[in-house]
Amino acid sequence: MDNSQVVVLVGHNMLVNSRIKNIFSNYDVKIYEAYNSRELFRILSLDNKVALILTDFEIDTKNSFNGINLIRQVKAKKRGIPVVVLTSICKKEVIVKCLREGAAGYILKPFDDDYLKDKLLKYIDINTSFVRECNNEFEDSVNERGGFG
Repeated sequence: MDNSQVVVLVGHNMLVNSRIKNIFSNYDVKIYEAYNSRELFRILSLDNKVALILTDFEIDTKNSFNGINLIRQVKAKKRGIPVVVLTSICKKEVIVKCLREGAAGYILKPFDDDYLKDKLLKYIDINTSFVRECNNEFEDSVNERGGFG
């Protein structure tokens, strides 16, 4: 049985998605990408282990679909899933509106990878056994060689 937690990335560009995937590469996390609300809700209907939705604010400007619309729809259909907005929009009224609508957080781009990891991991119940296993192997390797000195 797969116990991986699921994170859905909505509306980000490929570079941002690649950085986020890299952040979670040592954790038991499955990443899905959605570029509009239809793709997001298809993913949500197929996988009940979604632990976090990380969305840009500007998702589908051609169809006037933004982060606020997404937050409203997720809260109406899947109330328990936190939605974090990761965007370059630094307007007080947008930030306040997202948080009032139910966003769990609002993170500005550009972001530091370690900062983003610290912020996002608090929403995900990850299996850290892989990380512990790597640390144990490293410690064993160091001990076999007589330590660092």
